[in-house]
Amino acid sequence: MIAKLDAKFLLVTTRNKLKLVKFLSLLTQAFRKLLGLKTSVITERKGIKWELDLNEAIDFNIYLTAQYEVELARKMQEFIKAGHFEPHLRRMRMQYQRNRDAMIDWVTRYFPAGTRASRPQGSFMLWVELPEGFDTLKLNRALH
Repeated sequence: MIAKLDAKFLLVTTRNKLKLVKFLSLLTQAFRKLLGLKTSVITERKGIKWELDLNEAIDFNIYLTAQYEVELARKMQEFIKAGHFEPHLRRMRMQYQRNRDAMIDWVTRYFPAGTRASRPQGSFMLWVELPEGFDTLKLNRALH
């Protein structure tokens, strides 16, 4: 009988689970506000500090259920201690620079004359500026 009860509990619809979590999130935030506490918390588990923003669903879930990605964090610590992080970071920076340069090259080749593209130093976003007078509404209609 207990197994059947547990199985029924697990079959709560996703919609109802989301409603419940939303309610608990609002209730927690209201109590924290009432007590003069911030909506962000710093907590520690197994030597790992976590900064949680209780307005974010994933962080609230961690806060509510005390479920941490302990194994992932442990593997990351091992990766860093073994000296792999800096070389990985250098490789990734080079790869992102190559990707950025390829996108800028593509914009230069295939976009209308006079188009300018930014050279971002620390993001994944490429800002593209079309020439004065280019009809972006017409382009938008053509794409849809």
